[in-house]
Amino acid sequence: MLIVHITRRLPMDILPSTNETLDSFLSKSQQIHKEAIQRALERYDKDIYCSIDHKRFVFIRLDERTILSSYGILRFKRRYYYDSLMEEHCYLLDNKLQIPKSKRMTNELILRILDLASIMSYKEVGEHLSNAFVISKYTVWKTINEVL
Repeated sequence: MLIVHITRRLPMDILPSTNETLDSFLSKSQQIHKEAIQRALERYDKDIYCSIDHKRFVFIRLDERTILSSYGILRFKRRYYYDSLMEEHCYLLDNKLQIPKSKRMTNELILRILDLASIMSYKEVGEHLSNAFVISKYTVWKTINEVL
């Protein structure tokens, strides 16, 4: 189970300055939360590594994974293993979090796409999802058709 501990005290650099707009404050807050999520995922991967049977799971390399979310682009590193019992390669973090190999978006982002697609064009949906990225109208269409 992934548990993220968020401290009650805010770092001094997140507190709004006297001339800061609400949008810039929210953007800065979102960036801090995104970084906390990335660190939590990497920490969870390390915890998995410390708790596995190293005779069964042989560590091969550290790979980066990129997933789009409403927080922006999440990039985190996770370990790639060879499972000597099943005779296959795997990412134990992906298995624990039930992230399919080809998945590039979080479920909450997919739900947001479905919601927005009912009120605006596919192109507008792709531009409206995040300040950090834009997805094409084809990707919006493909996402909707995969769900339906």
